[in-house]
Amino acid sequence: DGGDAPEAPDVADDIRAYLIPFTGPEGNTGVVSADVSRKYGGTAGLFSVSAEIRNYGRRPLEFPARLFLDGIQVAQAGVTLDPDGSAVAKLATFVDESAWHAGWIELPDDALAADNRWHFTIPPARRTEVLVVRADGQEARDDAYYIERALDPTGASDRFAPVTIEAAALGRQERGRFPAVVLADVGRLDADGERWVEDHVADGGGLLLVLGSKTDMRYWNTDLLPALTGITLRETLERASGVRLAPAGTGHPLLDGLVFGERLIDEVGVRRGFLIDGAPEEEILELPGLGPALVLARVGTSGEVAALLTGVDPSWSDLPTSGFLIPLLHRLVGQLGGTSVGEASAIVGEELAVPLPETIAGRIDVLLPGERTEIASVTTGRRRAASLARVVEPGIYRFESGGTVVALGAVNVDPRESNLAAATPTDIAALAPGLDFRVVSPDEPLEGAVLEARHGRELWRVLVYAALALIALEMFLARPRLA
Repeated sequence: DGGDAPEAPDVADDIRAYLIPFTGPEGNTGVVSADVSRKYGGTAGLFSVSAEIRNYGRRPLEFPARLFLDGIQVAQAGVTLDPDGSAVAKLATFVDESAWHAGWIELPDDALAADNRWHFTIPPARRTEVLVVRADGQEARDDAYYIERALDPTGASDRFAPVTIEAAALGRQERGRFPAVVLADVGRLDADGERWVEDHVADGGGLLLVLGSKTDMRYWNTDLLPALTGITLRETLERASGVRLAPAGTGHPLLDGLVFGERLIDEVGVRRGFLIDGAPEEEILELPGLGPALVLARVGTSGEVAALLTGVDPSWSDLPTSGFLIPLLHRLVGQLGGTSVGEASAIVGEELAVPLPETIAGRIDVLLPGERTEIASVTTGRRRAASLARVVEPGIYRFESGGTVVALGAVNVDPRESNLAAATPTDIAALAPGLDFRVVSPDEPLEGAVLEARHGRELWRVLVYAALALIALEMFLARPRLA
């Protein structure tokens, strides 16, 4: 049960399949997803780990979920699950952010051992330069001011080093220096600035567009915004009382741990913003009933562009004074710049790709969970990465150069595999339309089922029994009558 639907099989009309369901216990628990993120505003090296755990069985369960880091148990949390229900286990731990770390969340033994661990990695912290661009001649406490403070609240952040310039200087910046760029309510760009932005994204760089009071709608709609995000600005939105900012859809992975039900962890009102035309590739935040508030698009093979459709300005929204802004910007800029936590992960059967430091060159060996070694493929360019085309073992993958670990990757079992219920005939018919099949009970002899399907039900036994019954009746009727 689960997995991607295959293409309809190309079989002859006279082919029939016989399917025997697996039998065994259906009660099972598994980790559906896990979010590992830094805790902001607290002690350095403090990480929170939130794991969604699901009960696929028909009886309630209560057990501990244990957190391991570098092979040592560091935390534990109790989990209570209703039948066919889920719950979130929240744990925390301290790490030395100067080195790589590998860990997992572990559940007690049950029907399927392969899904009792969910693996993750924590990369060492590295200070990333972020270019923040403000409008020419902008006032001191503008959008760029609040964004710079959110990225580096203390002025000595170990994650981001914002560099702020005016838009007129953008075209003169060194290409390839900044993994992520923020255009903070820049009204328009000159020709040199446009070319710089286009080259930056084409080379795999990340770009965050913050649209606010200085935004020139006609300029952005002409070419740059549709080319980068697939959307255009339709009109401005003004609500004096404010509209509540909310997660879009079922919740984007960037918001893991920042959402409570259908609300954000902090109430954020939006008084001014932009309504759009077009279909964004991904929606992260929305204004309920009105449209998207934060969208994400991929450009080319590795460039990413996000557009925030309201200003980081107290007259436009509550974002500048909200506790939601710091973790949102750290995660968003981290993803755009290719420095986000947990990005080097995959599901069994997928490609596993990990970013490589610029100083690493040459062959990359990968030590698999089963202690085998493979050679990784290495891609060059703005975002150097090492990858394995298809991983088949869950666990931690160690990418090494000259015997030194340069990156770690985590591979987990597809959460859909945790549901051990057998697929129904209706499910099978949907997966393989046109296939002539019969489901054979595990207690039914397979040979008899095949013969019956080929030739119909065998009647000779019935006829023999009928003949014997007729003989017995004839003998009874022909017996001598007694006087």
